[in-house]
Formats: sequence, C-alpha cells, structure tokens
Amino acid sequence: MTAVRLVSKLLKFKGFRAVDFWFEGRGRGDLVIAVKPHKTGCRCPQCGRRGRIVHTLAPRRWRDVRVCGRTVWLQHCPREIRCPTHGRRVELPPWAEPTARTSYRFEYLLLRYCQAMPQKAAAQMLGVASSTLSES
Repeated sequence: MTAVRLVSKLLKFKGFRAVDFWFEGRGRGDLVIAVKPHKTGCRCPQCGRRGRIVHTLAPRRWRDVRVCGRTVWLQHCPREIRCPTHGRRVELPPWAEPTARTSYRFEYLLLRYCQAMPQKAAAQMLGVASSTLSES
C-alpha cells in the first residue's frame, strides 16, 4: 500500500481520493493533501450531466479536520466544464460547498463541539480563533 493510499484510508475519504501529500511550514507544519473526485468530476453542478473539460482553474484549499495536532488542507484544481444545457460551469467538489473554505467534516465537527462545550474550548481544540465561532 502506498503512502498516499494509506492517508486516504486513515482519513476515511468518501467520494474523493488523495493524489499526493506534503508538509508545509516549519516545526509543526500543515499537512496539505492534493485530492481528486472519484467519478463525480466533469459533471454539471445544476443538472448532473457530463460535460467536456474546458479549463482547469488555479488550485484552491479547504481546511479539514486536524490530525495529530497538524492542520490538514485539501487542495484541488477545480475544472470548468461545458454543459450541453447550461454552458460553462465549474464542477462541484464532493467534500465542501462551492464557496466554502472548510470541508463538510470540519463544519460538522465545529458544530458538534459548539453544542458540547463552551465556545473558547471548542475554538482551542479546532485551532481557530474564538471570534470565528461567534454568531455575529
């Protein structure tokens, strides 16, 4: 089993897979994992029909659940496709909302922590500022 496949299995990715990973930063650096959708790529976000890839956009990053005290980032280059019905559209990543900067798993964990403990403790466990978790 390769290291990339091991990372995919340990983090239990569903609907996408790891392609590569590396560490960034000094000391306790961040773990950046290059990911790719399994078979959902090249589909129109509105109708789900397959389309032809027109353009690959610049890489984007989404924050994911921390592992062993390291912040994990999912990196992907979204593709722009030409849908026969809707024209040019950007494919949807299966791990996050189109405009989100965090993954579904991070959002779920954030909400569960905020239900179970004070805001300051939840922010400390997730490695974010407590003002990030406030309502306003």
